Amino acid sequence: MTAALIVVFGGDLSIRCLGLGVSGYILMPGWCALPLTLLGIVGVTNAINLADGLDGLAGGICMLSFMCIAFLAFQGGNLTVALMAISAVWAIIGFLRFNTFPATVFMGDAGSQLLGFLAISLAIRITQTHTPLSPALPLLLLGLPILDTAMVMVERLSKGRSPFVADKNHMHHKVMRLGLYHSEAVLAIYLLHVFLVMAAYLFRFFPEAFLVEFYAIFGALVLGSLTWACRSGWQVIRHRHLFDRVVKGRLKVLRDGSIPVMVSFRAIEIGMPLLLMGACFQPAVLPVYFRGLALGLAIVLMVLRQQFPLITLSIIFCHIWNKMFLLSQHIVII
Repeated sequence: MTAALIVVFGGDLSIRCLGLGVSGYILMPGWCALPLTLLGIVGVTNAINLADGLDGLAGGICMLSFMCIAFLAFQGGNLTVALMAISAVWAIIGFLRFNTFPATVFMGDAGSQLLGFLAISLAIRITQTHTPLSPALPLLLLGLPILDTAMVMVERLSKGRSPFVADKNHMHHKVMRLGLYHSEAVLAIYLLHVFLVMAAYLFRFFPEAFLVEFYAIFGALVLGSLTWACRSGWQVIRHRHLFDRVVKGRLKVLRDGSIPVMVSFRAIEIGMPLLLMGACFQPAVLPVYFRGLALGLAIVLMVLRQQFPLITLSIIFCHIWNKMFLLSQHIVII
């Protein structure tokens, strides 16, 4: 709650626009927007935390959401949000290397709540600040954790129990009861979330009523299918030896740190900083001496890479370069 209050009052983040109504855009007064914003941020933050029930599940869901948020922010010219979202994507990619089943590193409550808090805050930012994007878009971008949390709370209340008491009735628990292995259950939920994220991108300019109806139909189909399958005792029929040989055998190659994994991570470690640094030299109008300063700064940072990760140094470089570029523009204007 404290973090939500900070971004609301300190970052001017609020849900004020509910979309296009009969007589134009529906704008809420501050006394109504404040509790709705706090409810949305706190609710989604805890929804991501509750979704962290299987290895790699919460991280993968948030990664997919951040990828879409970064792309939408970049298209809308909001480079600050785009940079924050893509940074979260790369951080999650490195984390998932050790968090996939069987996991050796766990994010815990602090990690999952951080991802949920950041995801909903960025989603609100790109849909509530002078943009053609639908204000209802966060409902699709983070729809699966929201659906899961609403489902378990309604079930607990219907049985006369507290909605905050832990149980094993989450979506991932029900999927595993159908006979799916741990990794298969995570993959199935990934695919559902991919569908929602793709829908968020395709319908980003659609009316809010359409997005809400689409989400309601999607939720009804998912929950109805899970309920029917669990009550009827339906189980996945598999050809065990074929699956172990074709699917698990190939995944094992990636999990065990083979040459493809090592090459890929080395390419990302070196390629991404070079890409970020190269992008800093794109402006066409720039004093020559600033290019020389930037080159010297890049060399200094490369020398310091033994003390700091290369990706951290590249972000520092981009930040300093941005300040230098703004200063040069100011000098030219003067």
